[in-house]
Amino acid sequence: MKITLEMPAKLNLWQTILLFLPFAAGELFMRLSYSGGADQRIDFAIANLLTTFGMALVICYQTYLVSGFINVSNIKPGFFQLNALIPAVFTMAYFLYVAWGTIADHVYTHRGFNSGPLRQSQLHGRALIVLILLLHAFITFYFVNNQFVSGKIKKIVAGETRKNLTDRFLTPMKLLTKISILAIACSFLVSIIIDRLTYANPSK
Repeated sequence: MKITLEMPAKLNLWQTILLFLPFAAGELFMRLSYSGGADQRIDFAIANLLTTFGMALVICYQTYLVSGFINVSNIKPGFFQLNALIPAVFTMAYFLYVAWGTIADHVYTHRGFNSGPLRQSQLHGRALIVLILLLHAFITFYFVNNQFVSGKIKKIVAGETRKNLTDRFLTPMKLLTKISILAIACSFLVSIIIDRLTYANPSK
């Protein structure tokens, strides 16, 4: 494997955390939408917009790291690069779709819009395709990309080259994975606490 010297700047912990700010802001608006106020539909629509943008941002950055690793390692583009690109293209397209519905079409004002945490399930046609692509993005982000880069780096004999590639690509990818798991866990924890506080006294 021939390694070139062109590598992206190393992403540190705080820069990685900044990538999750849209997700954190989306969580804030999601909590506001649960309050039942007059603007709950708008709050939920904004939360959905920010969450989908955050998801697209994180997945696209991981795809950038995978593609960068393939380029500097002179690995022939093939299945793994295509597999990494599919979630990036899908999440960006999905974000643009949500943005159009929120900003241009004002979908949150339409009859039947559900401002709760879950919408009516209609698992057919387009919804089924979206679900499959979301599952593919999840599997690719958490398992395939990390294992692919890690496996290729382990095959490199030169210790210095292996360390450089790990620092520039694999370490940021692992940070993305760990922080995303932490963010999801915190979201669930906050939801549980809010539910406990809200429904602790049913008489109110």
